[in-house]
Order: sequence, then C-alpha cells, then structure tokens
Amino acid sequence: MTLTDDESTDIVMSLTDLNFEMALHAEKLYKLKSTIGEANILKSVCALLKMFSDATKVNKPLLSSEIMMCADFIIKKYTHESIADFALALKDGIFGGHKFYGSVTIADVIEVIEKYFETKAQRLEEISRTMKTSEKTIKDNGIDKMIQVYTPDYSEPQEAFKDIFERERREKAGNEFRKFQERLKKLAITPSEYTDFEPINHPQNDYYNQETPPMLDGQEGN
Repeated sequence: MTLTDDESTDIVMSLTDLNFEMALHAEKLYKLKSTIGEANILKSVCALLKMFSDATKVNKPLLSSEIMMCADFIIKKYTHESIADFALALKDGIFGGHKFYGSVTIADVIEVIEKYFETKAQRLEEISRTMKTSEKTIKDNGIDKMIQVYTPDYSEPQEAFKDIFERERREKAGNEFRKFQERLKKLAITPSEYTDFEPINHPQNDYYNQETPPMLDGQEGN
C-alpha cells in the first residue's frame, strides 16, 4: 500500500500542528490501547514511518516488512510514550540534520527516536528546575504570605489560579491532539493492510526488483 498525496498531506499538516506541550499531555500508549486498540496504534505508527521514509528522499527507503517490524518494536518498547512523541521524533529526524547516506534503516529510526527522548528528558528536567527556582523565589521574598493576606476568605473552596491555568492548558493540548488523531484516522488503513505496503518506485535503481530482499544490518547469509 502506498500513501496517496492527500494522505501524506494530512499527516504533514498534523505534524505541523504538533508541539512539545501537546506531546507531553497526550495519552500514553498503554492507556490508548484500551480506548482505540493496538491495531489502530500500529496503523498510525506505520503511516508515520512510511511518511518519514518517503520524506528522506533516499535511494533505499524502508521496505514494507521493515516498516511493519519497526512499528511493532516501537509500540512495544515505548509503552509510556505517545503517538505525538513518535511524530515529533520523526519530524526532528527529517529537519534536524540527521544523515542517512543513501538509505533508511530500522537502526536510523531508533536512533532518531532515542535522540528525541533524550532531548525530552533534558527539557523536562529544565522545566522542573525552573519551577523549583520560582517557588523558592516566591517563598524567599514573602510573596506567598502577601498572597494569603490579600486573598479573600471565601466560604466555598476556590480553584487556585495555577490550577485553572494548568487545567485550561491540558484541555487545549488534549483538543489539539484529538484533532491530530482524527487526521490520522482519515488514512483508513485496516489491520490486514499492514503488510501490503508497496515501496515507492525508484527508476534510478533496481533495488525493489530484487526477488530476495536485502539482509538487515547484523544478519549473515546461510
């Protein structure tokens, strides 16, 4: 199965809307599995990998079997990450200057994803450090006591400003991510079609005309 221009455009537009905050609040795979099912998760990741492979414009993109194998590996290893994370990781791989040297392999995909999660961990650590510094500044300057003095004593519990901000931020991120999921659903790829991906025809070489697919890295002939 080959992605049409319209289907590829839908995915690209979805990636354009994605950002770090949406990925941070997006539902993780282990929870998503119980709502949309593993088959739909696999479908989405396969579509992202196909788009990623096509976008690299290399002579030897991922084979259909490699796309399926890689997608299955990803959703089983990164159960506590989201589809939005994978989309951002692959987007970084396309625009982040990764060198593919004429081909895309499963090892390339995993390297791109691992690099993204390393960057994500560093960013979360920076956010946590900034929040702790801000809380300490407020306490050291006595601002917390001033807030208590000038805050009216309501008889009914009131939602704190920071809670309101956090709730609205989560709702916005959730709404944007649901739009992203809807765009992926437009691809309408059924589970039986996972292994039916057809590689893009590259006239400049006979790579896809081989009867026996090339060995993956690390495999040796009998």
